[in-house]
Amino acid sequence: MEHGENSLETVIIDQMRIQRRYGYRFVKRGFDILASLMGLILLSPLFLIVAIAIR
Repeated sequence: MEHGENSLETVIIDQMRIQRRYGYRFVKRGFDILASLMGLILLSPLFLIVAIAIR
């Protein structure tokens, strides 16, 4: 019966790993969005200057 107990333990560990991945993906997505917004805000004056220069 050791094999049955071992597979149950593997299932529990896999579930914990999946739950951690969801948390990691959520945090990573939030960081990506925040970093993109900060980049746009910081670079917007440069974009304005380039737009005026092109015009």
